[in-house]
Amino acid sequence: KFRPERFSPEVAYNFVKGTHEDAIYVLQNSLMLVQDFFYFRYSLPFHYRLRIHASRICEDAALPAPLRTDVFIAIYSAKGNFARRRALRETWLSLLTQPLENPRPGGGSSGDPLFVAYRFFMNAVAAGDPGDPASSPID
Repeated sequence: KFRPERFSPEVAYNFVKGTHEDAIYVLQNSLMLVQDFFYFRYSLPFHYRLRIHASRICEDAALPAPLRTDVFIAIYSAKGNFARRRALRETWLSLLTQPLENPRPGGGSSGDPLFVAYRFFMNAVAAGDPGDPASSPID
């Protein structure tokens, strides 16, 4: 819960100052991604966006089930984290190979399966490289 009496610019500055560099890097990049998403998504007038989305729905419905994707999960990793990626593939990512039950907003099931795809994205610099802001000693 936000408590305005406890907030001050000094508190915010000290919080950011004491935060790990990797967390700041992730925060900055995620904010840029959100800004880009909304800029590109809403830069067209509504009737154009409606036509684009309607045509995509029709195109998606015509695709065979294995090619459809309802949810895409991007997983950021480093080259040196092969064992971690393998562990992900062998545990919870193995659950995503089959279509999932598609829940309705009010509960129950809509009957149409939910197709989930995932991909790993790796940085070009070796893990643990001090010159790479995306690596950390934890890797």
